[in-house]
Amino acid sequence: MIRNKKDSILGIAALVMCIMCIVITLASAETYNVTGRNTAEVTFQSEAIASNVPPHIDNASFNMEIIAEKEVYPTGERANATIPFAFTGENITFTIDVTDNNGEEDIAAVTIFLSEDETVNESDISISLDAAESTKNGDTRLTFTKSWNVPAFVYGRKNIFITVNDSGGLPSDNNEIKIGELFINPMIGFEIVNSTGGDVESIQFAESPPGTTNVSAQDLIRIKNIDPDSVGMKLKVLIKGTDLVNMNGTGSISISNMKIDGKSMSTALQVIDECLAPGESKKHVFSLDYPLPLPAGHYVGTVTFEIKAL
Repeated sequence: MIRNKKDSILGIAALVMCIMCIVITLASAETYNVTGRNTAEVTFQSEAIASNVPPHIDNASFNMEIIAEKEVYPTGERANATIPFAFTGENITFTIDVTDNNGEEDIAAVTIFLSEDETVNESDISISLDAAESTKNGDTRLTFTKSWNVPAFVYGRKNIFITVNDSGGLPSDNNEIKIGELFINPMIGFEIVNSTGGDVESIQFAESPPGTTNVSAQDLIRIKNIDPDSVGMKLKVLIKGTDLVNMNGTGSISISNMKIDGKSMSTALQVIDECLAPGESKKHVFSLDYPLPLPAGHYVGTVTFEIKAL
């Protein structure tokens, strides 16, 4: 046991002076006495303050998929589009990563804006994204995604912006960043003309006796892809027809007797241009076999072109 020595007045005085010295120089300090070999344990509170830092949008991680019957962008038929485009009823899936050094749980709101100009405002289309994956182990990165179905009333070129806010309302350090462009419901443009560039009024074949084959139409047909919104839209061209019926009485010429580019036509649609590029034109030649027997008369039918955007 530790004991203070009190054998002499001098020793006492020295001790008092020492204690006074400690009190003067360490007035706020605490002292601790331990008896024998007992262990002393002293616990203090530790303190630190973590700053609330803004989230960060990883714009390099942005991905956009456009899905019609199948994915058409960024892979598929629109992979090489000048600007990504989508039509009414198609789905666009937006995906992006956001980081926050306060933890993924601190990321509260991620919103895509489709704007006609270079700013974000209340009139823009807004799409709130949802958290797609989370490790929930203190990770700082979180993936957000949303699938948006294109409405019929939207048209035009849109700038894609994104905003992020944390749970305290603090915006990201690169808020309202532009991450891409998109064209909604672009126009399909094409022209169908004759060999001289004039309007096509009808597809006419020269008067011929029954049994005459491979009678060429009086003019060929040329189809051109206009792509009026310059989005890089490719076109598929299909054709079908009806039988030619005698307007003066009985008798008909089957549509299968009419050929386009040497191939018999049908009442069902068939492809004549698989992929017509923007600005590209293709010519098509019609011919007709007059069957035998065939009543004399003026025969009339229809030919229908269907143009489909890819």
